[in-house]
Amino acid sequence: MSFGTVNAVYELTGTALDVEMEDGGMLAASLPDDIRPEHVQKIQTLLEGLRVSMQTMEEQYGQFIQVTS
Repeated sequence: MSFGTVNAVYELTGTALDVEMEDGGMLAASLPDDIRPEHVQKIQTLLEGLRVSMQTMEEQYGQFIQVTS
């Protein structure tokens, strides 16, 4: 799900996120400094969709997943 969002950001805006995969399956992604202003809202919407999806998974499978901000 998270990699899908990273890929969607790139495909829909051409913006490559800076991504790091950490131990335990945690994915950290950050926006580059040179993001185009016209892409900010689309990227924000995609990331909010990811947050909602992950929180829904946490509600159903809380013993296996924890969402932190």
